[in-house]
Amino acid sequence: MPDPRLPVDARGKLRIDAPTGRSLDLLADGDTLRLELPGWPEARAMMPRSLSGRARALERLGTVLSELGLVLSLESAGSPVLRLGHGISANWLGRLLGGPSANIPLSAIALVFRR
Repeated sequence: MPDPRLPVDARGKLRIDAPTGRSLDLLADGDTLRLELPGWPEARAMMPRSLSGRARALERLGTVLSELGLVLSLESAGSPVLRLGHGISANWLGRLLGGPSANIPLSAIALVFRR
């Protein structure tokens, strides 16, 4: 039986005011949502404080994105630091830090040192 849900095609730009005071742009192009993070303070400020809270939030967000056929790519300096959503399989670092559906490349650790 075919899936009754149709994938979402998202287009546009949404400005998000981060708790740190910076404005971030969420860019939507088809099935990919991209959010450029300038550094670790913005990434940390936008997530729950506890590791278990972060894992739950990423799990829920990953489920919703997968159901809609969307992928969220958090990026820093043009490189992905987290990919989540439809068709994304977790790597070992993603399972350790973000839950079963997060893909976090090892190069993402550089975000911690970027201001």
